[in-house]
Amino acid sequence: MSQVGIERAAVAVISLFAAMLAALLSFYALFPWTVGAPDIAVGQRLVLSGSMSVLATAGFFTLVQFIRGRRWAWWIVFIAAAMALAFGMLCLWCAFFPTNYFERSQTAFLLLAGLMFAVPAAITGMLLNLPQVRGRCFRNPTRPRISRALASAAIDYPLSTNH
Repeated sequence: MSQVGIERAAVAVISLFAAMLAALLSFYALFPWTVGAPDIAVGQRLVLSGSMSVLATAGFFTLVQFIRGRRWAWWIVFIAAAMALAFGMLCLWCAFFPTNYFERSQTAFLLLAGLMFAVPAAITGMLLNLPQVRGRCFRNPTRPRISRALASAAIDYPLSTNH
């Protein structure tokens, strides 16, 4: 596989995992309104759905900027993958070495949650550190791109009047 093919495949897999996490946050944003529990006040529902909506929107925005090759988006995705890996490893640790009744009774859930968070986060971390993906985001500094028409207009018509 060529260098460009590896880069595109890695970015596609990373984007898939990031989109799945943002979609999960979107579902959590709707969750307080689907539960018919009378003990959740409207204010609490607004705060919960608002915070999850902000996180989901930030996740989708960061994903788009990562696809565009922004350096800061690479760092955000890397940090999110590290946090998800740490959470997944914590779930697996609690499943294998339970210390209280809750951990002993929820071993299957902790195993599932640990695997669902740790495996995609580990794959994402490995793919982010491939030289092709890292070079894609760190090759060129992020600066605004100017079109040829604007560049030629700036050359033809200088902005300063000082001669």
